[in-house]
Amino acid sequence: YDIESVAKEFIKIISRLHNNQKANISIKKISDRYGIDILKGFNNQNEWIELASQKHTSGDKRRMSHKLLEDFRNLMLGNISLELPK
Repeated sequence: YDIESVAKEFIKIISRLHNNQKANISIKKISDRYGIDILKGFNNQNEWIELASQKHTSGDKRRMSHKLLEDFRNLMLGNISLELPK
């Protein structure tokens, strides 16, 4: 289980869903939490994780990836829905 790949995929998913009201994704909330604009991550997930890891986990991208996913699971990024009704 490569947690960095999962975190990058998570960023890709929220980039696709962030304009949909039903997904309830707050770009501001995510960007404010990490102090780095998540919109940058939409274009380059690896770079965003690298920047966030420098700021929060002493450059440890694995720990930063874990933190991002854990924050999502604990609703620290808001009540985000990754699956929308059709």
